[in-house]
Order: sequence, then C-alpha cells, then structure tokens
Amino acid sequence: MTTERMSKIPERDMTEPQRKALDEVMSGPRGKIAGGPFVPLLRSPGLMSPLAKVGEYLRFGSVLDKRIIELATLIAARHWSQQFEWQAHYTLALKAGLAPAIADAIAQGARPAKMAEDEEIAFELLVELAMNKSVSDRNYNRAAERFGEQGVVELVGVAGYYSMLAMVMNVARTAPLAGSDVNLLPEIPNSHTGNLMKQTEKPTGPVITRRTGDDDFKRDGLRSFAVYRDLGLQNATDGGVHAHIIRMVEPSSETTRERHAHLLDCQFFYVLKGWMKLEFDGHGEVTVHEGDCVFMPAGIKHTVLDYSVGLENLEVVMPAQFETVRVD
Repeated sequence: MTTERMSKIPERDMTEPQRKALDEVMSGPRGKIAGGPFVPLLRSPGLMSPLAKVGEYLRFGSVLDKRIIELATLIAARHWSQQFEWQAHYTLALKAGLAPAIADAIAQGARPAKMAEDEEIAFELLVELAMNKSVSDRNYNRAAERFGEQGVVELVGVAGYYSMLAMVMNVARTAPLAGSDVNLLPEIPNSHTGNLMKQTEKPTGPVITRRTGDDDFKRDGLRSFAVYRDLGLQNATDGGVHAHIIRMVEPSSETTRERHAHLLDCQFFYVLKGWMKLEFDGHGEVTVHEGDCVFMPAGIKHTVLDYSVGLENLEVVMPAQFETVRVD
C-alpha cells in the first residue's frame, strides 16, 4: 500500500490557526475527524475553514435531496478513483435511500441500469459536464425543471466540492477508510467519468447494427440541408459512440456556412463521395476529397465553406449526445 504523504498532525505540533480550524470543524455537524480530506487540508487552515463551511452547507443545508447529493458525491469519487471518499459516502448514499445497484454500477464504471427520474437527470447532467466541460440545453432544462436553478447550482457545487477534496486526497495519498467493510473501487483502464456512459453489459461477440436497406436516409440530423443514415452504434454502445453517413442534398448557402463548434470528446469523418472545403480555427482552409479522412480535435471552431451536392461522409463521434454551438 502506498504511504501517505500527509499524515495526521499531532495536536502538540499544531499551530494556533490549525487548532482553531480543527475545532471549528469538529464542533459542527460532522463531529470528530478521524481521517480523510481534513488531515491534509489542515496544512492550510485558512483554506480549510471556509471550505469546511461550503461542505457543511452542501451536506446539511442544500435544497437537494440527500440521495441526490450522495449520488453526485459517488460520481465525483469514481471519476477521481478516490477510495476514502468512495467508502465514506457509499454508506451515506445507501442510508439516504440510493439503491445499492446504482452505487455498485458506478463503482464498476458502468451506467446504472435503473434509476429514478431525478437520479437519472442528475446523473446525465454531471456525467456530460465532466465529459464535455459543458452541458447541453436538453440536460440543463431537465435539471432546472426538476431541481430549480438553485438546485442545479448546488448539484454542480456538490460535484465540484467533492472533486476538490478527491484531488487533495489523491495528492496526499490519503489511505482508505480504516475499518470500512465497503469494497474499494476497482481499477478501470483509462478510467474517467466517460466510462459511466458505457453499457453495463458489453456484447460478447460481433453485432450487426445495420443491414443494407435498413433505415434509409432521413432528415433527422443536425443539418437541415443534409440527410442521414444511422449505423446503429449509439444503441450498441449505450450512447458511447454515434456513427452515420451524411449526404448533402442542398447546395451550400449562408446557412451551411455558419461558424460553429461541437462540444464532444472525439470526431472524425471519411469522405465516401465528392469533395468538401472547410476552414479550421488557426489552420486555415482545407479541401478534402473522396478517400480522405479527417480527425477534428474536440471543440475546434470551424466553417463548412462549400461542398459538392451529393457529398457523402462517414462520420463517427464520441459521445453520441453532444452540443453544437455557434461561434464568431
């Protein structure tokens, strides 16, 4: 086991500001501090005192249901693979009414199969925020309607507060919760919150997601001047990946030349037919033809300047749901 970098400070070695900060925390609703984030935070009593007040409000004064608060905490703990935080709040989450199956799925880096409506709304908002560093109108509006604007701010505040504590403990190499019977978080390769968008059960073999003739091109995509053929990966990956063929059916115009950016993790396309001229922020104009493949960094600003009518691109994006914003 890795040795802690910042162990508990003996009382005899504490400065007066440290004693005062510790007394303030222990006299509050948390009670005695046996370990966890306040051990390393005591190195900075000026930070610890106001931060403790933030946590006290979020845990004991928030407008949110405690079940939702603990769900947000577990998502943060899993994102940062913080063992002490996970063990301490797994128990609190179950006491608050969160189903063990939900907590166990999050521990495995899987999307819980069954959640109550408010749990699903909170989950979608926080996972999208961690993955995309922004939130789509759909997820924001759902959360605002369910929790109110104050609730949305406090939900994000909970995730941010426990993310900060997790970072402090990870740097300090805080030991797991002593005497806890809660299982430690398993290691997940390339672990990040995006794992929570993956399906609980992965296919065990090849899956044919579309056959010839299935779901012909439809006008159901982002661009009104194009038609799309969905290739079925969104369902196969439980929202992790989306792939489709885009066919441009109308000539380029002012509408097609709106500058924009996609808030996602990964995007690339392969030109199946025709040609396309684009302009990328900081890289100038690029023309691509049949057989060219283009990788687009997350969030890069770009403009579709022109294309051949009938152009067809095979496009793959991660995650399947993302936000597109117009930019100057």
